[in-house]
Amino acid sequence: MSEVNFNVGGYRYSYDEAALRSSLAAKGLDAPRVEAVLTEIQTGDLTSLESLGLGNMVNRTALDLDPPGAYGEFDLLKVMRALHEASKELRQANREMRHAERDMAMSEALNAAGKIRDSAMFNFIFGVVSGAINIGMGLVSVGMSAKQGMNMKGPAAEMKTANVEMKQVKADVRLSQKQVELRAAKLEVAVKQQAKVDAQAKVDNSQTKVAKLESELEGLKAASPPDQAAIDAKTQELADAKTELTANQKALETADAEITTAENKVSELEVEVKDLGVKAEKANAEQIKSLEKQIDAKKTEIADLKKEQAANPSDETEAKITAAEKEQTALETDLETRKAQVEMYRNPTSDQALTSANSRLSENQAKLIGPVGERHAAAKAAFEEFITKSQAESTKLQGLNSAAGGLAQVISGTGSYLASEEQAEGAEHTAEAEKARAMSDESADFQKSWNDMLQSVQSILKEIMQAQNQADASIYRNM
Repeated sequence: MSEVNFNVGGYRYSYDEAALRSSLAAKGLDAPRVEAVLTEIQTGDLTSLESLGLGNMVNRTALDLDPPGAYGEFDLLKVMRALHEASKELRQANREMRHAERDMAMSEALNAAGKIRDSAMFNFIFGVVSGAINIGMGLVSVGMSAKQGMNMKGPAAEMKTANVEMKQVKADVRLSQKQVELRAAKLEVAVKQQAKVDAQAKVDNSQTKVAKLESELEGLKAASPPDQAAIDAKTQELADAKTELTANQKALETADAEITTAENKVSELEVEVKDLGVKAEKANAEQIKSLEKQIDAKKTEIADLKKEQAANPSDETEAKITAAEKEQTALETDLETRKAQVEMYRNPTSDQALTSANSRLSENQAKLIGPVGERHAAAKAAFEEFITKSQAESTKLQGLNSAAGGLAQVISGTGSYLASEEQAEGAEHTAEAEKARAMSDESADFQKSWNDMLQSVQSILKEIMQAQNQADASIYRNM
């Protein structure tokens, strides 16, 4: 047994690694692909495992993060929990802003990060009990910040889309560069093999020549009377032939060694190409998902425009519909291209893949300095501009919060929680580099979660209002 246990995304995962590796190998996966599937599992993604019919080999259970207990006649812990959820939503938005181009948490650090978060949640909840009277004001403050986080989702989503596209193109460039080298190395092997054939032919000819001269020399020596001058001449000719044979044999040995070197180079490049193929396939899969989301969003946009056109016809709306339909067609064409690349990434050393490497390399290098690079630069500029504005607004909000004395305890508790969250992220980010983190929740889901939380908090605050008249005035006034 090689039991693996870790927490991620609000769930606990456990599985027998040895048994899982064996089952993946039995499905025909090579070593790099097995490692790729295990890496996905470490991030909580069971898609590949389930597609292989092995999803039942990983046990996933939801974590119960709610601590037991209540405070007084009302469940103050629910208020704390609601505030915790609000802070968590805000933290998620801030994390996506800072780490849109950074690596996501994974591997063994996840277990340590899960423990840090569990501990931080308990410390946060019990650390703000004494500031309960000013919870309403704290919720208003968090709500304002969360609203700012909502506004952040637009530029962050565009940044994510641009990153995914850039990652795909770069992965294909790295792969095609190595494929071009591999193809050249294979051609070099063919040339070396032909050189060896030519060297072998020269050796054979020299051996035949030496054998013939030796026979002629024996005949001259057997003649009566022997012709010494002819014998001396033939002896010299034989010595020259043997020298030529030795040189040709050395040339053959050199050709053989060169073939071995060239074949070793081909083997090394094939390993590199296969590894890059796995990475390119993963980047391609991310690009496919991104394109599918963009197409769905574009279809929704077109449907809304058509409804608007039906209700209030105008040339401007019709032009928007036409432009959106062209964009949808372009996205669908790109999606089909990405899907067609899948087999090539899975067999990157095939003749077809190596033949297409040159054209793909030129095309993708043009994209990097053209549309893809320009889109990425524009998204990054917009994202950084939003960050600057958000920081300015955040500074103003901090000035308002500092004026509320009772809220200091809430802020302190929240700060401790967020500091622990930072520590958890630090533990996670030591696991692996090169995997871009992007937005994980849709705007509608975020808004729904936020509204549900506010309704829950409002209900609890009304209970506080009934139990404590003095607290009622403070809390209800700041709702």
